[in-house]
Amino acid sequence: MDTKSSTRMLSVVAGYFLLALATVGLSFRGTLYWMLPVLPGEPYGLGDVMELSFFFLLLGTALLVLLSGVALLLFKELGLASRAVGMAVTVPLVYFLLHPLVPRLV
Repeated sequence: MDTKSSTRMLSVVAGYFLLALATVGLSFRGTLYWMLPVLPGEPYGLGDVMELSFFFLLLGTALLVLLSGVALLLFKELGLASRAVGMAVTVPLVYFLLHPLVPRLV
């Protein structure tokens, strides 16, 4: 497998993982987050720590997708590269905007 096809596969797989991670993170916010208690006297609970972990994992995956998109630009794969860069920018932004709007479903 050559470098070009490996980069294409990395971009596609990481892009789908980014979308799945955003979906799981927002689903967690709507359901399980509200079931995890905050200890008395503590400002944050386990749910907040897990949400922060989701967001950092989401940002790391978006960075991976962005870097693979830039690498695809070097291989002159403009269609896939533009989708990868667009997804790497759009998904974390939409996640950040939707996060406080997700209703409590439990």
